[in-house]
Amino acid sequence: IQTRAEGGHWLVEVRGDIDLSNVDALEAELGRRSDRAIVLDLSQVDFIDCTGVALLFRTAGRLTLGAVSSAVERVLRPCGVEMDFRSSS
Repeated sequence: IQTRAEGGHWLVEVRGDIDLSNVDALEAELGRRSDRAIVLDLSQVDFIDCTGVALLFRTAGRLTLGAVSSAVERVLRPCGVEMDFRSSS
């Protein structure tokens, strides 16, 4: 997880997997960045499980989903939520 200020928001870039073993670390990082808008870049995520998807649901009003990998898109598209995250800017 890499975070940097960019413009008036935080850009949080995630690489690798988002699953039960590390979702708490991502949630903690997002919690530390509550002072401005968050853009979550998942373009380098290879795998996301239900705990990662649940985190996206819990934080949907607080962040904008930026770029996503094809692996993440395959999981989110059937849920019908990808456009909801992208439009929450």
